[in-house]
Amino acid sequence: MSDSTTRAMPPTPPLRTGVTLVVVAGPDAGLSAPVDGPLHVGSSSHADLQLSDPTVSRRHLFVQPSAVGVRCFDRDSRNGTWLGRMRVHDVEIGPGEELRIGETVLQLEQRVDVGETAPQPPEQIHRSFGRFLGSSEVMQPLYRTLHKLVDIDATVLLEGESGSGKELLAEAIHEKGARAGGPFVVVDCGALPAELIESELLGHEAGAFTGATGSRPGAFEQADGGTIFLDEIGELPLPMQTRLLRVLDRGTVQRVGGAETIEVDVRVVAATNRNLEREVEEGRFRLDLFHRIAVVMVQVPPLRERGEDVVRIAQHFARTFGRPEVLDEAERDRLRRMRWRGNVRELRNHVERLVLLGEAAALVAGGAEEEELSFHGIAKAGMPYRKARALLLERFSREYTDDMLRRHDDNVSEAAKAAGIARRYFQRLKED
Repeated sequence: MSDSTTRAMPPTPPLRTGVTLVVVAGPDAGLSAPVDGPLHVGSSSHADLQLSDPTVSRRHLFVQPSAVGVRCFDRDSRNGTWLGRMRVHDVEIGPGEELRIGETVLQLEQRVDVGETAPQPPEQIHRSFGRFLGSSEVMQPLYRTLHKLVDIDATVLLEGESGSGKELLAEAIHEKGARAGGPFVVVDCGALPAELIESELLGHEAGAFTGATGSRPGAFEQADGGTIFLDEIGELPLPMQTRLLRVLDRGTVQRVGGAETIEVDVRVVAATNRNLEREVEEGRFRLDLFHRIAVVMVQVPPLRERGEDVVRIAQHFARTFGRPEVLDEAERDRLRRMRWRGNVRELRNHVERLVLLGEAAALVAGGAEEEELSFHGIAKAGMPYRKARALLLERFSREYTDDMLRRHDDNVSEAAKAAGIARRYFQRLKED
């Protein structure tokens, strides 16, 4: 019998990979910062990578992780951002590549840490952001990004489906930031007639057009010192996109019919339910405006991807309506199975109808597919004729508009044209 002993091999040290932005030339050579999330580079004391180079702007560059390495956005710096001999505004670079800002050269380096590491405290679980509710796992990276955004003045583009809560997030970005004491002005670009959009955004002078009996400040003037939220910015007509770009670049507005140039200090948060990069490719959205508003892009997950948040948000609405008992276990199971194509807006409507009309009516509004929700199911529920008819019409309108939007790639104008109804009426049907 062998007297030898077998020794267990030590465990393989853990590997952690990532990228680091390193200053390889310039006054601050040797400085570096890991890019584990949004990173701000500049001479400001608030920058994550603060540089002493006098040729670097205070808020020169915004960097965020990407599939390639990092995506870099020049923030209208004085001396620009250069990749080789090309000046760039929005560019992705991988490990080993270099950018020049002023007299400083930055290189992206792959980082691999090997060995034992000090235990890290568990990351905080965020359960809300302002009035936006939810603690699901998919929401945690979003919350971490948003908490970093409130302390900077970067333009933010929120992407997500209709009803997913983009306006609540925009409101919270404003209320948690340095501009909280200023106004928060909302402009729904998709709900305004094309002929009124310019006046709504920029204002007008008396006599500028028929019905303009007096001077009126536009949304940008009203938001001075605060935040303007441009909802459904993808709906802006191309001529207005040009005017908007000029406002964002110069920080000034000129009212319709006026000659005076008015300075405005406004943070812009925009939102869209469209794929703006595709809109750019197809010529419906200006590339330069896209770069200007997409300094930070935030993807808001649809409700169907947010797990148990559905029940938690429904419970919040039920308490708001004073009837928390309506959400019994069977109802909670049903909520988890529904598709929620209208997202949180649809969920709120569902809970309200559940409180007011009872189970069958709420299920119809929720769009579930059980046999009990058919025409016969509603008839058997014994609802009054007017209520039953209204619910069936509402379900038809919702499913019809959803189908039309799918057929026309979420373009509301084209879907309304194909439906043979006015765009504003189509929008109202979609949101009801």
